[in-house]
Amino acid sequence: MKKMKKAVPVFLSMVLAACSYSRHTVRLSQMEGKPLSFAVGRLGAPEQEVRQGDARIYVWIHDEAWEAYAPEDGAGVAIVGKTVVYPETVRPFSKKTYTWECRLEISAEKGLVTEARYWGDAPACDYFRDRLKP
Repeated sequence: MKKMKKAVPVFLSMVLAACSYSRHTVRLSQMEGKPLSFAVGRLGAPEQEVRQGDARIYVWIHDEAWEAYAPEDGAGVAIVGKTVVYPETVRPFSKKTYTWECRLEISAEKGLVTEARYWGDAPACDYFRDRLKP
């Protein structure tokens, strides 16, 4: 019972930390009405361009890879930030690569942004959020 009392706060902190790095969608309403050149100037050329009637959708993808030592089977492993947390009974013994990914889509008509949003893993999405700040 004593071990359970110690384990509960650790488990709850891992769950809360994992939630802060979950996949999410964010609408960038501050981009609406701005020229598309603003986004291109800050992010570079888009990776994809899709035409939908008069509108065009421009897509940027950002991924961020990192490595950590983790057990092969992954039992009981949690990822907190860029740290792999594992139970005391399991020791890390191999290096694994993890990847966070975020996708930004901007819809534009006549060179002006009509809608912008990104979604994916929070740490990778920070890339877009930071570069598109007014």
